[in-house]
Amino acid sequence: MRAWQTVRNGRPRDALELCDNAEPPKPTQETVLLDVVAAGIGLPDAFMCLGSYALAPPTFPFTQGQGVVGRVRAWGDGVRNRRAGDRVMAVTSFFTGYGGFAEQCLGLDGFCLPVPDDMSDAEAAGFLIPFHTA
Repeated sequence: MRAWQTVRNGRPRDALELCDNAEPPKPTQETVLLDVVAAGIGLPDAFMCLGSYALAPPTFPFTQGQGVVGRVRAWGDGVRNRRAGDRVMAVTSFFTGYGGFAEQCLGLDGFCLPVPDDMSDAEAAGFLIPFHTA
């Protein structure tokens, strides 16, 4: 799986590397495995690269990216009302290293919502966190 992984602390251009053989995530309790269509990027991602984000980062290398739009592929225990292929926007499990800067990610089921038909992928990828923060 391809993923932009954080491999060291530093500015994003120095900390991120494209990995062609990243370990694909496996759904865990209350997470949804998504095929990523688009990923949002924000200031918390820069802080994670710098190592100054409020939450402790996962062990290097890890994949960050908090907000995504994607298609449901699978899900873990405790997840209900999901169907393979559903188009959803989600907050990812970035704090475990399975964020949206990859071909697949884990979305948090409690923050995984259907995308309205008239919302673009770019709008949906940046909706949950940046819109609510603003």
